[in-house]
Amino acid sequence: MPEGFRSSISRRVQDLIVDLEGRPHALAAFAEAMAAAGLNIEGMCGLYADGTGIDHVLVEDAATARRILADAGFETGAEREVLVVELEDRPGALAAVASRSADAVSTST
Repeated sequence: MPEGFRSSISRRVQDLIVDLEGRPHALAAFAEAMAAAGLNIEGMCGLYADGTGIDHVLVEDAATARRILADAGFETGAEREVLVVELEDRPGALAAVASRSADAVSTST
């Protein structure tokens, strides 16, 4: 196994933008809607810049998540496929993976 990787090397998931801004208890309502539908949240990131909040949610099935969230009153935005790579929790793990990725891209072009 390459240095810097755990046993679960990588997986593809969908990154879905969800509008959680401006609703009291929005995060709880969002999580409850996902749980009630049996949808796992693979990861999440919230950003706030220039007066606007953007929430990215990683899910395996963006179409189903989009439908469930719409039914719960949430607006969703763009979705895209992303690669999730799990790294060892140690200094240099990201550097090792980034270097290997750059080498792989440069030799394939």
